[in-house]
Amino acid sequence: MLRIRYFLNLTVCFFIFSLTTVLFSQPDGWSPTPNPASGTFLGQATIDGTPSGEGDWSAAFDEDGNIAGAAEIMINAGTAYINMPIYGDDTTTPDIDEGINADESFTLMVWDSSTGDILEYPESFDCWYNNNGGPMNGCGNY
Repeated sequence: MLRIRYFLNLTVCFFIFSLTTVLFSQPDGWSPTPNPASGTFLGQATIDGTPSGEGDWSAAFDEDGNIAGAAEIMINAGTAYINMPIYGDDTTTPDIDEGINADESFTLMVWDSSTGDILEYPESFDCWYNNNGGPMNGCGNY
Protein backbone atom coordinates (compact mmCIF):
# COMPACT_ATOMS: atom_id res chain seq x y z
CA MET A 1 0.00 0.00 0.00
CA LEU A 2 2.84 2.38 0.82
CA ARG A 3 4.47 1.70 -2.55
CA ILE A 4 1.23 2.47 -4.40
CA ARG A 5 0.79 5.76 -2.53
CA TYR A 6 4.42 6.72 -3.24
CA PHE A 7 3.97 5.85 -6.91
CA LEU A 8 0.74 7.88 -7.14
CA ASN A 9 2.33 10.91 -5.43
CA LEU A 10 5.32 10.69 -7.75
CA THR A 11 3.04 10.39 -10.80
CA VAL A 12 0.95 13.41 -9.76
CA CYS A 13 4.08 15.53 -9.19
CA PHE A 14 5.48 14.52 -12.58
CA PHE A 15 2.16 15.32 -14.29
CA ILE A 16 1.95 18.78 -12.70
CA PHE A 17 5.57 19.55 -13.59
CA SER A 18 5.08 18.38 -17.19
CA LEU A 19 1.84 20.31 -17.62
CA THR A 20 3.27 23.58 -16.31
CA THR A 21 6.41 23.18 -18.42
CA VAL A 22 4.37 22.74 -21.59
CA LEU A 23 1.87 25.47 -20.76
CA PHE A 24 4.47 28.09 -19.93
CA SER A 25 7.09 27.22 -22.53
CA GLN A 26 5.69 29.46 -25.29
CA PRO A 27 3.30 32.40 -25.63
CA ASP A 28 -0.46 31.91 -25.86
CA GLY A 29 -1.64 31.38 -29.42
CA TRP A 30 1.69 30.00 -30.59
CA SER A 31 0.47 26.45 -31.25
CA PRO A 32 0.15 25.79 -34.99
CA THR A 33 -1.95 23.01 -36.52
CA PRO A 34 0.49 20.49 -38.03
CA ASN A 35 -0.41 18.84 -41.33
CA PRO A 36 1.49 17.23 -44.21
CA ALA A 37 1.88 20.46 -46.22
CA SER A 38 4.90 22.21 -44.74
CA GLY A 39 8.23 23.80 -45.43
CA THR A 40 11.01 24.51 -42.96
CA PHE A 41 12.30 28.02 -42.37
CA LEU A 42 15.99 28.12 -41.45
CA GLY A 43 17.82 31.13 -40.07
CA GLN A 44 19.54 32.73 -37.12
CA ALA A 45 17.81 34.78 -34.44
CA THR A 46 19.38 37.89 -32.98
CA ILE A 47 17.89 40.61 -30.81
CA ASP A 48 19.66 43.95 -31.24
CA GLY A 49 22.67 42.11 -32.66
CA THR A 50 22.89 39.62 -29.78
CA PRO A 51 21.96 35.97 -30.32
CA SER A 52 18.54 35.05 -29.02
CA GLY A 53 18.56 33.27 -25.66
CA GLU A 54 17.71 29.87 -24.24
CA GLY A 55 13.94 29.34 -24.08
CA ASP A 56 13.10 31.87 -26.82
CA TRP A 57 10.66 30.92 -29.58
CA SER A 58 10.12 31.85 -33.22
CA ALA A 59 6.76 31.85 -34.98
CA ALA A 60 5.30 32.52 -38.42
CA PHE A 61 1.89 34.15 -38.89
CA ASP A 62 -0.04 34.36 -42.17
CA GLU A 63 -1.54 37.59 -43.55
CA ASP A 64 -4.68 37.11 -41.45
CA GLY A 65 -2.70 36.68 -38.23
CA ASN A 66 -3.16 32.90 -38.03
CA ILE A 67 -0.25 30.94 -36.58
CA ALA A 68 1.36 28.82 -39.32
CA GLY A 69 4.48 27.63 -37.48
CA ALA A 70 6.31 27.85 -34.17
CA ALA A 71 9.46 26.33 -32.74
CA GLU A 72 11.82 26.87 -29.85
CA ILE A 73 15.05 28.55 -30.92
CA MET A 74 18.02 26.22 -30.68
CA ILE A 75 21.31 27.45 -29.22
CA ASN A 76 24.57 25.88 -30.36
CA ALA A 77 28.01 27.29 -29.53
CA GLY A 78 26.50 30.69 -28.78
CA THR A 79 24.56 30.95 -32.05
CA ALA A 80 20.74 30.99 -32.02
CA TYR A 81 19.19 28.96 -34.84
CA ILE A 82 15.63 28.96 -36.17
CA ASN A 83 14.59 25.56 -37.51
CA MET A 84 10.84 26.05 -37.83
CA PRO A 85 8.29 24.09 -39.84
CA ILE A 86 5.68 26.36 -41.38
CA TYR A 87 2.45 24.53 -42.14
CA GLY A 88 0.18 25.06 -45.09
CA ASP A 89 -3.55 25.53 -44.93
CA ASP A 90 -5.07 22.07 -44.46
CA THR A 91 -7.09 21.22 -47.56
CA THR A 92 -9.27 18.77 -45.60
CA THR A 93 -10.75 21.67 -43.59
CA PRO A 94 -11.70 24.25 -46.27
CA ASP A 95 -13.75 26.40 -43.86
CA ILE A 96 -10.85 26.88 -41.41
CA ASP A 97 -7.72 28.91 -42.11
CA GLU A 98 -5.07 27.26 -39.94
CA GLY A 99 -1.97 27.64 -42.08
CA ILE A 100 -0.45 29.47 -45.00
CA ASN A 101 -1.23 29.27 -48.72
CA ALA A 102 1.35 29.46 -51.50
CA ASP A 103 0.21 32.97 -52.48
CA GLU A 104 0.33 34.37 -48.93
CA SER A 105 3.18 36.11 -47.18
CA PHE A 106 4.04 35.49 -43.55
CA THR A 107 5.43 37.50 -40.67
CA LEU A 108 8.25 36.19 -38.50
CA MET A 109 8.17 36.89 -34.77
CA VAL A 110 10.48 36.04 -31.88
CA TRP A 111 9.40 35.72 -28.27
CA ASP A 112 12.13 36.78 -25.84
CA SER A 113 11.45 34.53 -22.86
CA SER A 114 13.68 36.58 -20.54
CA THR A 115 11.54 39.71 -20.94
CA GLY A 116 8.26 38.35 -22.29
CA ASP A 117 8.54 40.67 -25.31
CA ILE A 118 7.33 39.60 -28.74
CA LEU A 119 9.46 41.09 -31.49
CA GLU A 120 8.39 41.27 -35.13
CA TYR A 121 10.84 41.05 -38.02
CA PRO A 122 10.37 44.32 -39.97
CA GLU A 123 9.75 42.64 -43.36
CA SER A 124 7.29 39.95 -44.37
CA PHE A 125 8.24 36.87 -46.38
CA ASP A 126 6.53 35.60 -49.52
CA CYS A 127 8.66 32.52 -50.06
CA TRP A 128 6.58 29.71 -48.51
CA TYR A 129 5.93 26.58 -50.50
CA ASN A 130 5.09 23.00 -49.62
CA ASN A 131 8.39 21.15 -49.49
CA ASN A 132 7.00 18.19 -47.52
CA GLY A 133 8.76 19.36 -44.37
CA GLY A 134 12.11 20.05 -46.01
CA PRO A 135 13.94 23.39 -45.95
CA MET A 136 12.48 25.96 -48.35
CA ASN A 137 15.19 27.14 -50.77
CA GLY A 138 15.37 30.93 -50.90
CA CYS A 139 13.33 31.26 -47.72
CA GLY A 140 15.40 31.88 -44.62
CA ASN A 141 19.03 32.42 -43.72
CA TYR A 142 18.08 35.84 -42.38
